[in-house]
Amino acid sequence: MYPDLSYFFNDLIGTDVDNWTSIFKTFGFMLVVALAACGLLLKSELQRKEKEGLILPQKVNVISTEKLTIQDIIINSLFSFLLVLRFQCLS
Repeated sequence: MYPDLSYFFNDLIGTDVDNWTSIFKTFGFMLVVALAACGLLLKSELQRKEKEGLILPQKVNVISTEKLTIQDIIINSLFSFLLVLRFQCLS
């Protein structure tokens, strides 16, 4: 696997290895492409199995809760802040 585009273009057309295209890293791009392909394949496979009758669709009733209050936001913010402080002290 090529660490960045400069190595790919070096093998393809013979350019220098460390040129301006070395700033574009390919690992993250290939990871995103793999995850997107996995999602598309999973969706198509689940649709195929649904058409065959192996997976049956289900209706789900979603019950919405009441809106967040200021008290909920403050309590969650303080709890998150304390967790962040705790983990920063450990490292």
